[in-house]
Amino acid sequence: MREELRKAELSYGCVHAIASKAGYTIQNIRLDIDSIDMTIKSVGADGTSKRPTIDVQLKCSTPKIVTDNEIRFPLKLKNYNDLIDSHRLTPQILIVMIVPEQIDEWMEISTQEILIRHCCYWKSLRGMKATTNSTSVTIAIPTDQIFTASALSEMMKRVNSGGLP
Repeated sequence: MREELRKAELSYGCVHAIASKAGYTIQNIRLDIDSIDMTIKSVGADGTSKRPTIDVQLKCSTPKIVTDNEIRFPLKLKNYNDLIDSHRLTPQILIVMIVPEQIDEWMEISTQEILIRHCCYWKSLRGMKATTNSTSVTIAIPTDQIFTASALSEMMKRVNSGGLP
């Protein structure tokens, strides 16, 4: 399998694991037409939830795009235009997973743990300005916006209250 596809599969697995830990379900999108790879959904088990949903565009890269305080990801123009659309009913976020350069360093498995290196970062692009770029837009994601179970839970609470991630 090409490295690009391996990165995609690992990012799906990592986001799925994080959503599972937070108590949410994942629906993978079969055809990525609208720059959405998966949907994270609340199951509404507490009886009070409006069952918030967040659509996700997944990307994966190596540490070469990481600076001291931000991830600088070159996003294809089509994806950018889809993710800035403020008319979508379901909020969407971009998640960029950073993995080591060498595939052998991406993961370690033992009887005690599964260790995945490095982590995922997230950003909502909703409402960002249109661009005159012709191929891509470099997105700056603060390194403190790590996609964790608690970060996802906070996003879902905001969406449940009618806000944005």
